[in-house]
Amino acid sequence: MSISPNNTNKLTFFYSKSLYRNLLTGSFIVIFIIQFSSLTAQDQRKPTGLILDQAETYTAIPKAPEVDGSKYKIPSAKNLKTYCPEPGNQGNTGACVAWALDHAALTICRAIRDRVTDRCAITEEVYSAAYLFNHTKEGSDCQVGSRFSKAFDFLKNKGVCLARDFNPPQDDCTYLPDAPYDDAHISRIRDYARIFDEGDSKEEKIKRLKMAIGTDNPVIIGMDISLSFYALKTSLWQPNPKEKTDSHHAMVVIGYDDDLQQVEIMNSYGLNWGNQGFFTLSYEDFARLVRYGFQIVVDDKALISADNSIWSLFDWFTWGSANPEKLGQGEIYFDYGISVDSFQSTTLLFDSLNHVFQTSQDWSLGDFFQLRFNTHQHYVYVFSYDPEENATRWEYTYDDSLKLDKSIIRIPEDGNSYEITSQGDNYLCLLYSKNKLSFTENNYLEKIEQYKGNIYQRILATFDIKEETLETVSYFSNLRFTYNKETSEADIIPVIIKFSSEN
Repeated sequence: MSISPNNTNKLTFFYSKSLYRNLLTGSFIVIFIIQFSSLTAQDQRKPTGLILDQAETYTAIPKAPEVDGSKYKIPSAKNLKTYCPEPGNQGNTGACVAWALDHAALTICRAIRDRVTDRCAITEEVYSAAYLFNHTKEGSDCQVGSRFSKAFDFLKNKGVCLARDFNPPQDDCTYLPDAPYDDAHISRIRDYARIFDEGDSKEEKIKRLKMAIGTDNPVIIGMDISLSFYALKTSLWQPNPKEKTDSHHAMVVIGYDDDLQQVEIMNSYGLNWGNQGFFTLSYEDFARLVRYGFQIVVDDKALISADNSIWSLFDWFTWGSANPEKLGQGEIYFDYGISVDSFQSTTLLFDSLNHVFQTSQDWSLGDFFQLRFNTHQHYVYVFSYDPEENATRWEYTYDDSLKLDKSIIRIPEDGNSYEITSQGDNYLCLLYSKNKLSFTENNYLEKIEQYKGNIYQRILATFDIKEETLETVSYFSNLRFTYNKETSEADIIPVIIKFSSEN
């Protein structure tokens, strides 16, 4: 509705001057109180920036396997604060994911690896949150934020530089270097894993958190926060369970204490927030508010426990070990493309339910791919399986592969590649064997075709593999596995890759 100044219907009213002044004064006071309260609430609010991934995106990330706790000493309290840089301030940007990953977690992991405990020295060498955020933010608004999935993939495939090498103006999320940094100025993570599921119980979340931090791995979290969080001036945040959460925030857990039933967390709101940038949270509130939990692997070097008395639970994840002679491992590299002359790497996820690796992208007829692998003191045999035709074929059976330990073997050889030529599911199966297989005494492929069940079940039956012997084998993304040589009874370790084509 609009009111025209030429409207002939006039509203006549009268008032006294004193009444008018009182009304104006009262209205002003009411308006001032309302506006002041609004400004106070706005003043308390600080930027966050975590954009939640789809549930299936999170659960598709490989989960760090649970290791038998009886073999490892997990302390009742552990804190990595001595390896932390000075907490930074994300300013007026939604860059919490980048600050949690780069400034905090990646910097802490490097300090642990290099045994640096001088906070000033660690802070001088922090990784650039701005570099990661400016590359992975969604949209042009600097306050919108970013997703864990995109940030992790960027750190793994592209990498990040030190903050001192990338110094854009404060709160400028558009600045990027004129040219990419070379490898001498870039650090990448080797891999990452989720440590618990969003719907896990408090006991499960805390147990998995302790496994990570207890073995010197900071935990990156995605957490729901409420209004009382923004203006925290004390060490302990005690949110009211009835208080509505209004944002998602990324931070890093650096400690826990069973006696206090608390975790300690590093934030990105600067030194004037909380307890000089840190705060504590009860186990109960942690389990209720935290959605995501991750840990990263910085490189191939072993992450040895600080007291050097135990082998880290997650040494398997670094593809190195404090005790290399006790670690068995295998690595496979997968390259694909739309032509024989142009290949690129892709991610393969391990499906623990069906015991197969599966490519993350959809396949089309005519796509090409190759495999490269190391033997690592195994004999390696490769065969393909077409379930629709129930047909098998040897692809690689070189018995002297053991002599080529740590060298790269490529299949197919001689610049050839595999091509997707039929619709439906197809499998490529690699067998890592401690012993040389006798082809003259066993018709392995014929047995594969004769047995019933899925390809995993057929392999177990054909090669007489007891499934319980594979319980000590840990499979991870990107076609890797490890096992403890001292406890593993597995003579043959199968690696099964599934390809599905729809057109």
